[in-house]
Amino acid sequence: MPILNVIISSEKLPSKAAMAEFVARAAQICQTTLNADADKIQIQLLSTMTSSHGRDIYLELRYRESAKRDASVMSRYMEQMEEAVVSLLGLSHPRIRCFPQKSEQLFARN
Repeated sequence: MPILNVIISSEKLPSKAAMAEFVARAAQICQTTLNADADKIQIQLLSTMTSSHGRDIYLELRYRESAKRDASVMSRYMEQMEEAVVSLLGLSHPRIRCFPQKSEQLFARN
């Protein structure tokens, strides 16, 4: 954990090179801002079947709740992710949502 789902409108899908650069930047932000272990970060890229209603891109982050990931850290994370979306993917105003999960409520394998 963390798990970042990136959902992009099929009509606005950037190049593979731009997406690869974005994924690398998103992983770096998770490591530096959220203090996540590199081997625990998961980033999933999803494209809509048709044009989406609302925003062209949505980011949903599920992360393990921690005192170190307070409101100021999460605000900084969202600012950095918005900057990455705009500068690397050329999309503006991403909708970003972050969902903390308590460790005792998390069950996982592999």
